[in-house]
Amino acid sequence: MHNGTLNDYESLKLKKFKPIGETDSEYAFCYLLSSIGKEGINIWMEKSFDWLAEKLIEINKYGNFNCIFSDGEFMFCFYDKNGYKGPRFVQRKSLYDTCRLMDEDWEINLAEEKRPEETGYIVATRKLTDEQWKDFEFGELIVFKDGKIIYSSCRNISDTF
Repeated sequence: MHNGTLNDYESLKLKKFKPIGETDSEYAFCYLLSSIGKEGINIWMEKSFDWLAEKLIEINKYGNFNCIFSDGEFMFCFYDKNGYKGPRFVQRKSLYDTCRLMDEDWEINLAEEKRPEETGYIVATRKLTDEQWKDFEFGELIVFKDGKIIYSSCRNISDTF
């Protein structure tokens, strides 16, 4: 997923991956896949996440760029360095409480719906419930795995989560 608009992005050099269509999103993701392949990343680790954060900032120089993508193991979420339509996140963990949807008069008791071991995060471009949502930092990459935040390019995750 990408939201925002990139301009003059064709100057980013593609290698193995080529877009079928003509959107800035498709081009940016082909560039990202080509760059990951060129870098030779087969196993993600902290230095790979640091490299990815820099690569996303590079793409972001061409306009507004928020994105979320996954390789099936990790979910990568990046927020535009200029503050374009910022994503936010909320952690869901036990002890569950009641929450109310922001756009409807509807309330749910999560304790009745979730088992204590069911934990994770929800990422969205706006607050969906009355829970304590946190904003991403400008230019921040957050990496999620197995319902946990395992990396942030802008904050110490052991202090925050």
